[in-house]
Amino acid sequence: MNNTELLKKAKNITELLLAKSERDFNTTVTKNQLMTQPIIVGSWGAHNWKNIGNTALFFQVNGRLHKGIVAIVLGFEDLYKVFLLDEELNFSPTILESVYAEDLVLAIDAIVETPQKDTEESRLAQIDNAKKYLESQGFFTANLWHTDDVCQNYDDVNQDEALNIIEDAMTSDWMTSQIFEAIDIVAEENGYKRKDED
Repeated sequence: MNNTELLKKAKNITELLLAKSERDFNTTVTKNQLMTQPIIVGSWGAHNWKNIGNTALFFQVNGRLHKGIVAIVLGFEDLYKVFLLDEELNFSPTILESVYAEDLVLAIDAIVETPQKDTEESRLAQIDNAKKYLESQGFFTANLWHTDDVCQNYDDVNQDEALNIIEDAMTSDWMTSQIFEAIDIVAEENGYKRKDED
């Protein structure tokens, strides 16, 4: 599909992507973020860049894993979503969600050009990204329990059983009361007053 053909389909693409977009963003800044790694972006054969009213950025690629269109929109939480479309404007089931700006190039590369190997480094990176997203939603992630914390101390406990043990322990009435009591102590030490004491 050349530039003329792409422009002819731009109206249809616009309608499709407007339904996916959650908030406006500066697509020029996003493109510049991608181009901080020009060798990787160049390996996709990225061309025909188009801004859809600051609600979506799309461009064509000719990668090993995907040939067609890459579309980027911004979610309510200020994290990117990436969609793949073929040249007939059919959406791929492959969707990237909650992607940080600094991770955008490598995230797209993994679905367009270079399949990500299941290495320990990539596994830890995925865990780190998941924690960042949870933290952005207000969750505390600095002290997470793992099934290894059970399996290292008990024989013949599989992963599912270990997870059930952790769940029962961490959601018990005693544990919940201890946590809320500790929250009260720390909050009071820092000079905060409970709402029900007003």
